[in-house]
Amino acid sequence: MPIRRDESGRWRYRKVVCLPDGTKRRIFGTPAINKRWAAEKAEEAHIRRLLEEDANPKLSNLRKEMPTFEEWFLGRYMKEWCEAQQNKPATVAEKRSIFAPPARLPGRAPPR
Repeated sequence: MPIRRDESGRWRYRKVVCLPDGTKRRIFGTPAINKRWAAEKAEEAHIRRLLEEDANPKLSNLRKEMPTFEEWFLGRYMKEWCEAQQNKPATVAEKRSIFAPPARLPGRAPPR
């Protein structure tokens, strides 16, 4: 039976779901309320969520746009943590110089 009580007394569900495209996915979890009926409802909700993701693949592939480290460091970090915390100008300049790429000298090839 996919819904059972473990040795600590928590109700859990575990089941292999066959999706319409033929792939199989194992689902498992614990309900927010420690009751058998809550585990059954949580299992049903999980299956519904899987089927909706399979029917609408665009929804599951949406990813949050993440800034690069350079954008975060020179943007948000410098504004919110260095300048807003009223670091001294020399400290702010030092932090900027730590991240800055090495300067190229004129007439020299970049290091390998």
